[in-house]
Amino acid sequence: MIRDRGNIKWKTSLMLPETVTHLKNYFLEEYYEEEELEPDEQHLEEMDQLVLEALEFSFALLFTVYQRGHLHRVKGMVHYMDEKNRILRVIDENGQLHILRISAIKDISRAEE
Repeated sequence: MIRDRGNIKWKTSLMLPETVTHLKNYFLEEYYEEEELEPDEQHLEEMDQLVLEALEFSFALLFTVYQRGHLHRVKGMVHYMDEKNRILRVIDENGQLHILRISAIKDISRAEE
């Protein structure tokens, strides 16, 4: 008689359920989500200058934002820049307000009109 306990019993005895869910999420993030790229200091300075010009001269910008593991694009005009909370309030063409964290913004460029 073979007394094989199998893989199922070993997994449940050695791993907590929280560990299993964290491992599943880790592997999903690793293989299916886009990488978050960090811009260098010069690029951050250029983006900051572009936002300040957009506030002064009122032209539209195209923001590339990293949210929930994916890159999203938001096109609109900068309404308000909150330096204390490090957020930007952007109004798109439809009049919808988007609140963007400055740390989540990966690229800013002028929008093609």
